[in-house]
Amino acid sequence: MPDFPKQVEGLEVSAVDDGLVVNDNRRGRVHYLNHTAGLVLTLCDGRHSIETIADLLQKQFDLRERPEQDVCDAIDEFVGEGFVIFETH
Repeated sequence: MPDFPKQVEGLEVSAVDDGLVVNDNRRGRVHYLNHTAGLVLTLCDGRHSIETIADLLQKQFDLRERPEQDVCDAIDEFVGEGFVIFETH
């Protein structure tokens, strides 16, 4: 069963010109994400697997190769910052 990353409750996510701003009031931290990282975070909705997120990014940015390692790295960072958890379906 694949894992499905999901944003934790209570994050304030706002779009800005160059990506997203994530305000984590629980930790008193603000994160600035570029468009690519913002798209990855947006897709962390508990419905998309890591593989699906990588497929969607490949299509969105017309990439030759599937960016699965980049997606994993971004999600690992999100988990480390405490604003993404995993659900198993």
